[in-house]
Amino acid sequence: KEAGVCFEQTAKLDPDDDFARRYARASVDIDAKRYTVEDYMIMLGLQREGDFKAQRSLLESLTKRAPKFFDAWLMLGEVSYLLSMHEDALEAYTHALELGPDNLASLYGAGFSALYLGKFDIALKHWDNLNALKPDYKGTARWRRIVGSAKAKEGSARKKAIMFWLGGSTPTDSASTRLDNLEKAVAADPTFSEAAIDLARLLREEAPKNPERGP
Repeated sequence: KEAGVCFEQTAKLDPDDDFARRYARASVDIDAKRYTVEDYMIMLGLQREGDFKAQRSLLESLTKRAPKFFDAWLMLGEVSYLLSMHEDALEAYTHALELGPDNLASLYGAGFSALYLGKFDIALKHWDNLNALKPDYKGTARWRRIVGSAKAKEGSARKKAIMFWLGGSTPTDSASTRLDNLEKAVAADPTFSEAAIDLARLLREEAPKNPERGP
């Protein structure tokens, strides 16, 4: 409890000190027996590791043992998202939001997890809540506009185009996979400018490697 008071004072003196706020909350949670010091130290240790599958396994164990452990749910959402396990990510973010409804990172992650699942209404709900708390947090106003355009247009062409566009926006995928998805996005909705621009950019980048395709 005394540690929590100290961290809270530090956070007030330096509003940008995110670690002080996190440690202050952890001190309160530990004092309330929502989880143990050992649980919290395990989570902190995970943040220095790069094996996301191993992290996910440990975080699942943590959340089962301590279901009110907000930071563990949040990190489980982040790790699941990085592993492209979007259904699991959305579930973890939802648990985090039950414990911290106004947490910006949870709203942000839940929105993108829902987006990749094609659950546009859920994504919009989370981003609307997020932007009400902090306008255009990490550029989400643009994403709100893009996803909102699918709702505004009749039929499913724009939604289908957005899903193909997302499939063509993963840098780790091969150029051919990205080109295929972007071409499908433009074919689904030729008025979807983001897909057309990204397709033109990728074609220009790949032209020297594939001269037969032309500029």
